[in-house]
Amino acid sequence: MNPRLLRFLISGCSAAAIEYLVFILLQRSLGLDWLILSQSASFGCGLVTSYLLNRAWVFKSSNQASTELVKYVALAVVNLLIGNIAITVLSGPVGINQYVAKAIVMVFVAAWNYIIMSTVIFRTRQEKAPGHE
Repeated sequence: MNPRLLRFLISGCSAAAIEYLVFILLQRSLGLDWLILSQSASFGCGLVTSYLLNRAWVFKSSNQASTELVKYVALAVVNLLIGNIAITVLSGPVGINQYVAKAIVMVFVAAWNYIIMSTVIFRTRQEKAPGHE
């Protein structure tokens, strides 16, 4: 297995564990009426954890942090919007338990994030095509 992919999976699982734990704690304390707040706040906790681990450990980026952060947050906003819609549909009309729905959403977000992060956000100078630095 690619070492960077393994680090991504480990950091992703760490961020996912934090995100999921915060989601459970908020749902148990706030209740189902606050599903989107719980989803959004837990997503934010996972986002911070994920960004820090991905930048420093997974991709070992030395690129300008502010540029990467803008791209990372843009991806996160898209992920959050799609995640909120998906969890609402899965736990509402589809009838899946909100904890299971949250786990399903997290798996799909992780899958496309690796591709986007490795090819767009944390792409190193050596990985860029010649003449496109």
